[in-house]
Amino acid sequence: MQLGFLGTPDFAAVVLDALIASPHDVQLVFTQPDRGAGRGRRVRPSPVRRLAESSGIPVLTPTRLRGEVDKVRDLDLMVVAAYGLILPKTFLEAPRFGTVNVHASLLPRWRGAAPVEHALIEGDTKTGVSIMQVEPSLDAGPVFMRRSIPIAVDGTGITITARLAELGAAALLEVLADFADRTPQPQDESCATYAPKLDNAMAMIDWRKGAVELERLVRALTGRQTAYTTADDLRLKILSASVEHGQADQPAGTLIKDSGAFRIATGSGYLVPEIVQLNRGKGTAQPFKNLINGYSSMLYDGLVFDAPG
Repeated sequence: MQLGFLGTPDFAAVVLDALIASPHDVQLVFTQPDRGAGRGRRVRPSPVRRLAESSGIPVLTPTRLRGEVDKVRDLDLMVVAAYGLILPKTFLEAPRFGTVNVHASLLPRWRGAAPVEHALIEGDTKTGVSIMQVEPSLDAGPVFMRRSIPIAVDGTGITITARLAELGAAALLEVLADFADRTPQPQDESCATYAPKLDNAMAMIDWRKGAVELERLVRALTGRQTAYTTADDLRLKILSASVEHGQADQPAGTLIKDSGAFRIATGSGYLVPEIVQLNRGKGTAQPFKNLINGYSSMLYDGLVFDAPG
């Protein structure tokens, strides 16, 4: 098949790499414009752009797709994987067989921008990928195939997304192998849930919640938005943590020293930060106990971290 591809991050690059290695012909790639990343906000091309250019495939980086319809009319199919921009109906329907999407959830559960993170936060025991026909409504098109994996107890947003990229690439190639003979099945709208984009408000820890739920939040957001808490002008990012069960006598959010170790009271149990970053010094990631030793006047027994709002 003559294909076009739309995608931006590492997840999409894994899918594109599989298409390039397949018998199909990727003739054109769309990706988001280069953006600043890292502490210095250095402008970098997306993983998809780097891969496409190294493979000799033409790359376009428009901010809107309405003016790009003529470029895809002669293609058999467009493939989307974590592109990040709205796709107009005229663009979706321009190729011979329209457009398909590799979505990182078991649709109709977790439609939207952050399906892996929401699956982790809500305690789902499994997740997966769906290969779907794209329609103008958000991730609501009929599904060609679903493939699932269990969510490991120590899985993070990054590690699970990497596994789903490989799973999605394999499922996509299976669907494309006999695409003309497949009929996608409608989604059950009554089972739809939504996974909105990650934001700063979502990442702020609400200590009134239970430690088990908060530990899942930490794993979901590590390396992305990153879960954090504040106290006055302190901002503490928590990159990894563990759970201690029991009921604290102190208010939720209280930093407690017990037998030389620190933990934080929650609405149910204790969260024990392990690797953290503080907005002091170089702000490097380090073990929580090391940070306590260096900033004992700020991070002390009885300190109460802020609640959202």
